[in-house]
Amino acid sequence: MTVVVGRCLEDGRYSTIYPDEIVRNKQYGISEIGSVLEDKADFSMACPRTRANWKHWFREIWDAVVRNIQRYIGRTLSENDISIALYAFLKGCGDDWLRYVLDIFYTECNNLCMFFDTTSDSIDPRSEKLHKLHIYGGVASNIK
Repeated sequence: MTVVVGRCLEDGRYSTIYPDEIVRNKQYGISEIGSVLEDKADFSMACPRTRANWKHWFREIWDAVVRNIQRYIGRTLSENDISIALYAFLKGCGDDWLRYVLDIFYTECNNLCMFFDTTSDSIDPRSEKLHKLHIYGGVASNIK
C-alpha cells in the first residue's frame, strides 16, 4: 500500500495521508476491523485478544465522537440522542461506516462542518440526515 507523507510549506509540519483501507496505528485493514466490530462471522486473522482490544478501542472512539458532536452543536441534544441518530445514519453507509466514524474522530471539533449540516432540523434523534459530503475526500487529506 502507498502511504503519502505531505509537508506544509508554511510551517514545515508533516502529515501522513492514509489510504481508505488503513486504520491509523492498526496492522489490519478497515474491512477486517469493521467485520469484527459488527460481529460478522467473517474469518479474521486477529487473535481473540486483538479483536477484544478493537472493540474496546472503538467504544472509546464512539464516545469521543458523540461528545465532540454534542460540543459542536452547542449541547442542544443529549449524548444518547446523538448516538441514536448517528447509529441510524451509519446503517445507510454500508461498508464505509467505520471510515466515516474515524474521519469524524480525527477531525478537529471546529472542522466538523465538513460532515454535518447543523440547521435545527438536520441533527435530530429521528433524523438520518447527518452526512454532508466531505469536500476533501477524507480527513486524512487535510494537511496543515
